[in-house]
Amino acid sequence: MVIFGHELEEEFNAVTQFINDKYGIIIKSKEQLVDFTQKALTFMMTIKVWKKHLMPFFHQVPKTEMYFQEMLSNAVHIILLGNIDMKIPALIMLRRTQELILTFIFYSEHPVELFKKEMDDNSRTVSGFNELKDYIKNYPYSMKYNVDDAEVQEIASKVIEDWTRQYKELSNFVHGTNSNFFQKTEYLDEFKFIKKDVNFLTKQVEVLSSIVNTLLIIFYFEEYIKFDETTEKSLIRSAISNNMEYKKKIVEVLKEI
Repeated sequence: MVIFGHELEEEFNAVTQFINDKYGIIIKSKEQLVDFTQKALTFMMTIKVWKKHLMPFFHQVPKTEMYFQEMLSNAVHIILLGNIDMKIPALIMLRRTQELILTFIFYSEHPVELFKKEMDDNSRTVSGFNELKDYIKNYPYSMKYNVDDAEVQEIASKVIEDWTRQYKELSNFVHGTNSNFFQKTEYLDEFKFIKKDVNFLTKQVEVLSSIVNTLLIIFYFEEYIKFDETTEKSLIRSAISNNMEYKKKIVEVLKEI
């Protein structure tokens, strides 16, 4: 098992101890649970890193910090629920986090709209996630950096395409689209370790982590390049799947990751 940094190792040990004491589940005895917990913790720690570096921004744009606080809360729930075989509740937390990252990006760019929404939810100017997705895909990134808009928009569009695909998949479980997406548990003792379920959750965490961190790099690249190379950047790079080719595209366009 690879642990990225002392703090993350401490988090892993704390989680394994808590789960063992509370539920009698020994994470380290099952490779799939170790992998799931490692990836979910890595994701959680990246949110903490971003939150720390964006604090000056949060002070300028009140209430945006609450989105990161909620994403952290969701990550904690995902770690716990995934380890005790609460598959569907964990997937609900994943989907909530999907929604939060898009909402955060929009309202971080439009603090007046956030203020209005918090005062009266009926005054929101964005009616759905299709508008948020279009906003990110068509954002004028040259306004932030010396880049070609079309090149960054291509990356953003690919990320949003993957976001949409995952959102649809998670929604099947959230809404119980058909019986294939039911958990079908009737008794407490039916909650047990199932490899395919843990592997599925691990994959979903990996996809979400890649999407969230890539979107944050795209929108906050000037902040990202100031991160510590050996600890913070290494952690974030590890949280983005090589299979999704985001890192390669970011290097091609932004020249660094």
